Amino acid sequence: MNTVAKVSEVHQTWPPEIMDWREYQNTPKGKFYYPSIYSLQWHIRKNRLALIRCGALLKLRGRDYLVLDLFEKSMIEIGSADARKELNNEC
Repeated sequence: MNTVAKVSEVHQTWPPEIMDWREYQNTPKGKFYYPSIYSLQWHIRKNRLALIRCGALLKLRGRDYLVLDLFEKSMIEIGSADARKELNNEC
């Protein structure tokens, strides 16, 4: 049985909305979550492998692009996991 989902089954919209990561930071959501380009750059650098594995980060023409629906979902999941780790360290 093939457990790999088709790309079109993973996204809420098809084709998925993609955006250069630097442009994302200039959107209202991007500015809310990442007040500076450096905070977004840090998040991508720190979580690069996880973002690639879940399909949220891809490379086109040698540049990094975000698959917006998956990036925003992964951002919440990564932030939740980090918060749980912090909670576990307190116990």
